[in-house]
Amino acid sequence: MSLIVQCQSCGGAVVYSAREEVAACLFCGSVSLEVNEQEDQRLPDGALIVEFESDAAEAEYRKWAKSSWWYPKDLRSLSVELKIMYVPAWRFKGEVESRWAGLVRAVSPSRKRPVSGSDFANLQRMVPASQGLTLDELDRLQPWHEDISESWDSSTNTRPFELPALSELGAREQIHGLMGASHRQYISKQHSLLSIRSTSRVTDADVKLFMLPVWIGAFRYREKPWRFVINAQTGEVVGSAPYDRFKVAFVVIGIVAALVTLFNL
Repeated sequence: MSLIVQCQSCGGAVVYSAREEVAACLFCGSVSLEVNEQEDQRLPDGALIVEFESDAAEAEYRKWAKSSWWYPKDLRSLSVELKIMYVPAWRFKGEVESRWAGLVRAVSPSRKRPVSGSDFANLQRMVPASQGLTLDELDRLQPWHEDISESWDSSTNTRPFELPALSELGAREQIHGLMGASHRQYISKQHSLLSIRSTSRVTDADVKLFMLPVWIGAFRYREKPWRFVINAQTGEVVGSAPYDRFKVAFVVIGIVAALVTLFNL
């Protein structure tokens, strides 16, 4: 038997085995949880295979903790709690047709001249169907290996997973807008445009709902909770971390001292 644990703080709905004890939300750490019975949902098209187990995931966290000079040194040795789960995401592949008009530099009184045209591109985009994983986090966790996947069966899956919070219709509207914006940026760069206006039409070629494996990590520093996410296929780490107060103060004092010296010259 499985139960849905809904966080009253961030809205994330995670399915657990009834045998598991859940003390706090994996996404935000809130203890304001509501337990419901699992309801029928649209079946995902597949689950991507986990390639980084807990020891490897923790090693990637330690590397991430050393990745910035601004991070405090003791961040590397802090005790972290890693929990794996599946989060849902929509992936669309499609053709984008954009008709555009813009301005380029020219030898003229205004130093500009109008240009226009049309362009086609085959694009792929993914958006989270998750309440706990943002679009920015999903983008920064790329890439995902679709070719390393298996069929999804929630009845035999033993790991926690989040229920989709975004319908295919909602995902289509969001992804089509992102594809049009991406194509507009590409056209602008290709033609060295000073400004651009465009309209885009997207024709879907392939739509999938995937379950993505991630490690959710948490630690406390100066009595404040921090969260990070690890791509369980590649080891890519995304998260926020505290800055070393002494390093920040050292840099600020150095800048102030330099400015005072400059103005006194």
